[in-house]
Amino acid sequence: LTDPVVFIFDRYGKLLKQLDETTIGWDGTFNGRPMPSSDYWFRLEYARDEDGVQVANTIRTHFSLVR
Repeated sequence: LTDPVVFIFDRYGKLLKQLDETTIGWDGTFNGRPMPSSDYWFRLEYARDEDGVQVANTIRTHFSLVR
């Protein structure tokens, strides 16, 4: 993948974290406070080389944070 970026949102659509290839990951907090166990959404944006052409792709899905 080229230039992957992940955006993590709460169930109301509030952006909680933006991760790129230099970011270690998300520790389940927002502004230093732990987020509750719940469903969260993420969007992965990336480019992929297809026969010399960069093609932009987006994946949107959800996950459950369990504490």
